[in-house]
Order: sequence, then structure tokens, then C-alpha cells
Amino acid sequence: MKKKYSIWRNRKRAEKMGATAQQTVPFSGSYKCFDNLKFIAKVAGRVDKGLLPTVFVLTVMTILISLLVIFMLPQILKTFMAGKELSEIIKVILFFGFGWLFGDAVFTYGNTILRAKKIFFRLELLQEILLKSMRMSYPLTYSKEVGSIKEKSISSMNDNSSKIEKIWEYLIHLGAYSILTVLYVLLLSALPWPLIGLTILTTFLSFYVGKPLRQWRYDHKETEGKHLKHLYYVLRFSDNHQNIKDIRMFGLNQWLDDIYQSVMQLYDDFYRTATKKEILADGLAVLFQLLRNALTYYYLISMVVQGQIEVPMFLLYFNAQTKFAEDMSRLLTAVNLFYAGHLEISTIRQFLDYPEIFRFANGRELIVDKNDMQIELRNVSFRYTEDGENILENINFKISAGEKVSVVGLNGAGKSTFIKLICGLLDPTEGEVLLNGINIKEFNRNEYYQLFSAVFQEHSVFAGRLSWNIANSLEQMDEEKLERAIALSDLTGKVNTLKDGADTYIVKEVYHDAPEFSGGEMQKILLARAIYRDSPILILDEPTAALDAIAEKAIYEKYNELAKGAMSLFISHRLASTQFCDYIVLIENKGIAEKGTHQQLMNLNGRYHYLYEVQSKYYREEEQDERSGKISSDIFSLL
Repeated sequence: MKKKYSIWRNRKRAEKMGATAQQTVPFSGSYKCFDNLKFIAKVAGRVDKGLLPTVFVLTVMTILISLLVIFMLPQILKTFMAGKELSEIIKVILFFGFGWLFGDAVFTYGNTILRAKKIFFRLELLQEILLKSMRMSYPLTYSKEVGSIKEKSISSMNDNSSKIEKIWEYLIHLGAYSILTVLYVLLLSALPWPLIGLTILTTFLSFYVGKPLRQWRYDHKETEGKHLKHLYYVLRFSDNHQNIKDIRMFGLNQWLDDIYQSVMQLYDDFYRTATKKEILADGLAVLFQLLRNALTYYYLISMVVQGQIEVPMFLLYFNAQTKFAEDMSRLLTAVNLFYAGHLEISTIRQFLDYPEIFRFANGRELIVDKNDMQIELRNVSFRYTEDGENILENINFKISAGEKVSVVGLNGAGKSTFIKLICGLLDPTEGEVLLNGINIKEFNRNEYYQLFSAVFQEHSVFAGRLSWNIANSLEQMDEEKLERAIALSDLTGKVNTLKDGADTYIVKEVYHDAPEFSGGEMQKILLARAIYRDSPILILDEPTAALDAIAEKAIYEKYNELAKGAMSLFISHRLASTQFCDYIVLIENKGIAEKGTHQQLMNLNGRYHYLYEVQSKYYREEEQDERSGKISSDIFSLL
């Protein structure tokens, strides 16, 4: 019975093989609060060793300022009513005044420092997510499960108001208001317990009745996010340089405006609903506060009238009772917000700790001779999802050192998947990929990747110098290798037109004066990168897809020098590329349909022969048109 392919099965297999140093299988809610506290403390220590001391100082200052606010006026009033001299009254005022100013100054300064430290803490976690994304096993990059966890992790850190960044404020509030609540209870213990109980009861009622109203917007953040996503999409689409012509030519402006207005109306309805609920929650809080204060006033005034307490104690008790209710409410809010932050930290850790499928640590030593190596696909089948159809079935294929193989087939036949299996980006659902007879799963996958220079269909240039993109390095590079790569990739003409040559900064999104590159020129940059790397195995996946027939032919004519000494696989749906290789593999109907040299397959008069004849007719016509256009241009220039 065939085993089904799944990320989970491969994960278990990876764990048994010791594919990663972190073998913890995370589940939602599997991280305890204390574990997450240790985690964020560890990250904080790595980012800025002053973060935790700053949090401690701010906690102490919060307690100090609150106590000063409670005791200052009662103590001044008590000194005045005791008939103390003016100098004594001034000393008391100065003591509390300077104490409050000092505490407030330290608190303000600490908050300013904390603001920057919190940002760097959040950015550190974002960097860890980025690094995990770049390094994790390739199949995890298209896993819905992993993608969902990653998306939630990133969305939890979108801006400075995120709970991940504010979790330090929640910790300050938890520590300060917990201690203050205990102090308030001790201070108010002289009052009847029913009055203290009323304060606690109204605070809890105010909090828990208002909580679902205030939290409605957060609970529906996915709906709000969807509305904002649609709004931003329309704005980006309208401002995209590639769409400007279509908007004008096809009159899309009114259509886009209608879409924007309809989405804006949905967002406006959502925002109004959230605002109404927040206003209702605030109104209920005010009613509970009025009830609590009215009863407290009545009781304390009665005690003053009956001579049980003096006016300063009345003021002290009332201030303490009011702060008790306020800070207990803040404590409850901090507990809820910290727990929400804890859940988001757990989601981030789920992504960071997600077990790898491939082996990226240890592994069998990889020693190969460039002139004596072989890669084999043995009985290989592959599908991308557990319940999906096979893309490839029962593939058997070998390629040896120095061989140049062309892999051809129609779009969607599975050529790129075939190459990803050879490169080790994918593991077979069934069968195995062997390097010199050894399953590549036994090697450190990063070391295996070093065997390849590859050009894939997707463009992957980054903002920086063109030379950095080609050499894949910001360090000093080999100028001779750089010039050779530029020449063989047919980039010399373009580079010579650039202001700073190969040192020109590219990508307009970052550098506004960066030059424009066509799709074909982008492919040439990627080809130059592969040539510069000069690995034992050269993979070219549709490297000329964006080139015209003449430019494509120029690349083909340099192919032998380009692939000199390397094991080479050239993937294309354009069969004109096949004549430059030792033999051809035609992939069709999930397998290798035909295999042989160009002439052998033409003599076979099969599927390859048919496709070649259809395409060659088209390319002959295109090449003739290109030449005719050039001749016409030359004649026109002479006139």
C-alpha cells in the first residue's frame, strides 16, 4: 500500500533523523506564560541589556507616583490643620512636590528610552521570522499550515501599537498595579469591608460588562483587516505604473472608484459599529463609577460629621478608594492584554520552532569530485499536497558529470518540479534522489545546495549594486569572474550604457534614479549570477523565456562555454534549445515520454518531432520578422 505524502509525515521522519536541533512539535497553546516570559527576556537580553532594568525602574516609578498622588494633599492639609509653622508646611509641600516631579521626570525619561527599546525588540522578532522564512525547508514555504502561522506572526507585529511591542507596558502595569492593589487594601482596611467589597464588585462589573464591547473591534480584526486590505489593494492598483495605461485606455477609473466607495462604505459601517460599542462601554463605566463614588462619599462624610475621622483622612480614604478602583481596573485590563500578547508570542514561537523537514545540521560529509559525480532519480513520484494528484510518476533518470541535458515539455508538464527534485528543494513523495548512490536526505541540505548554480523562472534581484546581485556578495569580488559572467550572459551592452557600469544601483523601489531593466535583461542578470557562482552543476530553468528569438539564439551560441565542465540541465518549452545538449528528455503525461539526442527523437517521428516542427516554424517566422525590422531600420537611418 502506498504511503500518503504530507508535511506531518515528513516532520516525524525529520525528527527521527535528527534533521534539526529544535525537535519540539508546537501546538496552539502549548507555551506557558512563564515559558514565554523567559523567551522574551532572552530576546530582550540579546537586543538590549538595558530593556529589563528599564522596565523595572518604570514599575517602581509607577508605584511611587501613585502613592505620592494619594498622600500628598492629605498630608499637606493635615500639617496645615495641625497649626504647624509656615516653614514646616512649605517643607511638606516641597518634599511631595519634588518627589512627584522627580518620579514624573524619571518616568517620562524611562518611557522615552523604553519606546526605542520596544521597537528594536519587535524588529528583532521580525528579523527572526524573516531568517526562518529564508532558511526553512522549501516545502514548508507553500504549506498552508505554516503559511497561516507565519501570516499571523507577522500581522501581530505590524506597527508600534502591536501587542508584541506593548507587552513590556503590560508587564509594567501587571507588576505595579498588583503591588498597588495590595497596598490599597491594607490602607482601606480601617473602613468597613462592605465598602471595600462594593469597590471591588463595581470595578469587576464595569470591567467585565464593558470588556466584550471594548474588545469587539479586536475580536473582529480579521474583518477590519479584510476591508483595509481591499482598500489598499485598490489604491496600490491605481497607483501602479504597470496599470496606468490600462486604466486610461479601458476607462477603469470609474469602475475602480465605485469599488473603492463600496469598500469604504463597508469599512465605515464597521468603524461606526465599533465606536458605538466603545461609547456604550464608557457610559457603563461612568455609571458604575458614579454609584461607587456616591456611596463612598456618603459613608465618609457621615464619618466626618460623626467625628470618627478628620478631613485629611477623609481625603486620603477617598483618594485611595478612587485609585483602588482605577488601578484594579487597569490591572484587569493588563492581565487580559498580557494574555493576548502571550498568545501572539506563542504563535511567533510556533513558527520559529516549527520542525524542519530537511536535514540542516550534521549529516553525512559531502565530498564530490566535479569530474566524477552522478545524480539519479530512482522510481520518483511527487505531488504537492497530500490529497492532490501526482505531478510526476515513477521517474527514472541519471545524469553524470559533464553531461548537458535538455529537459523539454509543454507548460505545466512538470519540468520545474523535476528540477526542484534534483536540486533538493523538494523530496519525492515516493522513490529517492541519489548523489553518487547516496540518498541526498543523508546530507546537510545546505551543503548539497552548494553544488548548484541555478536560474529559475522567477526574478529575484535585490536593491543594491548590479555587481552585488551577480556575485551574491557585498564583499570584494573577483573582477575577472564578474566580467566573464557579464559577457557570457550577453549583458555587456547594457552594462556599458549604465552610468556606473556594474556598480550601478538597481531597483527603482529603493533607488529612484535606478535604470529600468526589461524582463529579458532581468533573466540575463540571473544567468550572470549562476555563471559567476561556477558550481559543479548548472541548472537553467527557462532562462530565455523573456527573450526574443535573436537574443535567445545569442545565448544558445554561448551555451557550451557557459556550461563548460559542468553537469548541466537546460529546461525549456522551446525546443530550439535542445540541439546544444548531449541528449533530450521530453516530460509529458507525468513521466519521461521520450529520451535521446535531437536527431534520434526526430527520426522517431513521435511527440518531440511534432512539437519541434510546430515551434520551429513559428521561430523561423519570428526571426525573419526581427531581421526584416532591423533591415528596414537600417535603410531608414540611411535616408
